[in-house]
Amino acid sequence: MSLCEIFFEHWKSIPRTGLVPSLGDYLDRPHPTTQPWTVIFDVEGEHLPMRLVGTLLTGAVGVELKGINAHDIYPEHQRADFVRRHRLITSHPCGMWSYGSAKTLKGHGIEMKGIALPLMREANQLSVVRVIELLNPLVPGDQFTQVKTDPKPITWVDIGAGVPAPSPAAT
Repeated sequence: MSLCEIFFEHWKSIPRTGLVPSLGDYLDRPHPTTQPWTVIFDVEGEHLPMRLVGTLLTGAVGVELKGINAHDIYPEHQRADFVRRHRLITSHPCGMWSYGSAKTLKGHGIEMKGIALPLMREANQLSVVRVIELLNPLVPGDQFTQVKTDPKPITWVDIGAGVPAPSPAAT
């Protein structure tokens, strides 16, 4: 089973009322295999501040991302679509499989996939928890310099409320 599949099975096992587990219940039950590649960000209008960033993901990027707006790590022309997709995850609610790539300081290309799923916060506010899985290894001592989404269409995941209408690929 892939890292993202392990995470999805773990997310489905978390106790919940309704379709979406609470942030607190998720944080009380981190999965040791996926947690280092996990990022949680709050969905607050056009801002997606990162609440938690796993240690291996932080190491791959080379800077602490906690508190940074998640869409700021993507090229400007992809940011609106990134925000729109993550707002749909929380408003629908549903999950999302996606693919991306990054360039590294040493000039390597890293392919990755991810799964993003909603979490309920206080007062019916929502967050997104996302696990990133590298499809080819990062060379020791190397770090990402630029992340971009893949132009392939994403795949919505039905968690009980159906899925949004198909969306165009990121450009």
